[in-house]
Amino acid sequence: MTSPAPTPERRASREDLVFDDLVAELLKGRYPVGSRLAPERDLALRYGTSRSTVREALRRIETLGLVRARQGSGLEVRDLFRDGRIGLLPVWLRAGAPGAAPAVVLKELLRLRRILVAEILRMCAAYSNGSSIGEARARLAAAWQVRADRSAFLRADFELMHSLTSASGFAPAAWMLNAVEGVYVELAGQLAPLLPTPRDYHRVHAQALDALEARDPGRAVELVDGYFERHDKRLLEALRLT
Repeated sequence: MTSPAPTPERRASREDLVFDDLVAELLKGRYPVGSRLAPERDLALRYGTSRSTVREALRRIETLGLVRARQGSGLEVRDLFRDGRIGLLPVWLRAGAPGAAPAVVLKELLRLRRILVAEILRMCAAYSNGSSIGEARARLAAAWQVRADRSAFLRADFELMHSLTSASGFAPAAWMLNAVEGVYVELAGQLAPLLPTPRDYHRVHAQALDALEARDPGRAVELVDGYFERHDKRLLEALRLT
């Protein structure tokens, strides 16, 4: 019997391996800024894969701002801080967050999330109308309905956040949230198995929506910020990072 042809999923898996390994090396500074990556053919030999697989991995790396194509001279390494994109975050964490302490990284990311959500609530209270809050309530109900499926819940929870951003009517805020959607959901998914969906999720968020309808952003932020403070602490304890 002949071996089955490789599936697209297997090819993607090999591509992800090349992508993660090269990005990790770039993040750890093994290629100085301004230097050149090895040619495709050399990388294909190194990873034991096809040039097309390497080419696709390199294309993804270029979209993250780590390298750029130079006519006739291959891929030039760019400055991580000046040129890097937010999509680097998950692979940076998978690589061990080079240059940062894991506890500090997670605590600061959780803090940034709280700041982001507070701003979303503030804008929603200021500019939304009753019908748009109704959409947020529907999103909240949908998230609570799938709370036992952590992956589905995380996507639904993000949709709730997106509905609040859209409710503000301030398009740039929605665009910024769109830019971090993939990163946010991926990172949340990595942490999801550690804890179940909090029991007070629906109650707290429903009360926060009541506050938004009453044009009381301070109360909405107080409720949701307290929720995050409690459950972020539990997460850090589960990871033994407190």
